[in-house]
Amino acid sequence: MIDFERVSHELKSRTARVVRTSTPVAGMTRITVAGPELGDFSATGPADHIKLFLPASELFEAARRDFTPLAHRVVDGGGELDIDVVLHGENGPASAWALRAHVGDEVRIGGPRGSRTATGV
Repeated sequence: MIDFERVSHELKSRTARVVRTSTPVAGMTRITVAGPELGDFSATGPADHIKLFLPASELFEAARRDFTPLAHRVVDGGGELDIDVVLHGENGPASAWALRAHVGDEVRIGGPRGSRTATGV
């Protein structure tokens, strides 16, 4: 029988910087952000989500969007976090941000609030 466990995380807002961008498949950009504030980041459930607080640009006002964190690694006393962004051209703030993301760009990350994981599998 599969049971589910809910784990609450301390709600935090963290600052991180873009350290890499890549294109895992056509139409998607993987943004890797890193920083000392990501060292204690935890997202253990497959449906966990974070909020990205996107800076204003010439096309959009500042915005926030939900994303599922793909992978988290502890590195050099901090952490790295991979986030996949589906590209929709310049039609939305997250897609436009991902298309223009450069190493060194700063972004704020909120959450996750908690995780829901399967147990007894």
